[in-house]
Amino acid sequence: MYGGKKGMICSLLLLCLSITCFYAQPNYTLNDASSRQSVGEPERAGQVAANASRNVPAPVDCWPNARFALLRPVTDCPGGGIWEAGEVMHHLGGSSSVSQQNLLGAHITEEAVTLHFCVRNPSDEPWYDDCRPLNPAFPPGSYCLLNAQPRTSFDHCPAGFHWSVVGLDDVGTPLRRARPRGFLPTGEYLPDFTRYYFCCRNDSAPGNPVVLPTQRPFILFPLGGHCACQEVVGMRARMVSLYLDAENGSYVNHPDPYCSPYAETADSIVAGAGSACIREKRGTGLRLHMCHYS
Repeated sequence: MYGGKKGMICSLLLLCLSITCFYAQPNYTLNDASSRQSVGEPERAGQVAANASRNVPAPVDCWPNARFALLRPVTDCPGGGIWEAGEVMHHLGGSSSVSQQNLLGAHITEEAVTLHFCVRNPSDEPWYDDCRPLNPAFPPGSYCLLNAQPRTSFDHCPAGFHWSVVGLDDVGTPLRRARPRGFLPTGEYLPDFTRYYFCCRNDSAPGNPVVLPTQRPFILFPLGGHCACQEVVGMRARMVSLYLDAENGSYVNHPDPYCSPYAETADSIVAGAGSACIREKRGTGLRLHMCHYS
């Protein structure tokens, strides 16, 4: 009898100890497992924020470290680095026009057209340090840039490009002369005639998308052999036509007519069987086509 009571007391003591131990243990349920996981998420979020604060650019944030120039959109120069600004006022006839004035950074009056440029030169400045290891280069495609080499090196272009030239015959007089100012593309800026040197490439179809910086709008020139804007990943392309009411000495020229900007003179004729937009004749007025990306 005594032994039975003793055994019952021991059993009750063990049961109490078990209940105490059960409530003393952490409550590791599925809900608590998820809460422990959520504790780590702010830490990971903090790490992501720390990485973002470093502003390490992706390849699409960096323009190549080369000498080239672009026509300025109405919104200002592209992002992806430091650009030098310049402009040229051309005295022309009263019929100059642009198909979409709200896209091109040009000032047009009855007597003159002022073109604004964004010029890029190779830089050793610290701001380019994050881009330099990426070594960005212009991708294969079908498009043109303005050259920005010294005038004596007009035929030197970034790798993959070939030179071309567009001549604009200003309506010049001793009192009305072309007025270049600031940093300008490679060219010959005479009082009554201007030559702009381009760099063009034709090593991939314009329908094959390329990767270029997308922070801000920019302008490229379509190739005369395709009459179409190069597709750029993440950007919408719109064709813009600029008519310059120049005199009869304007021209478009390149040793290879398939590798020049899509431009034409008013009385030009087809200069090849490959495409109706390939022109290479002198004439009155100059129409220059360009592609605005946004």
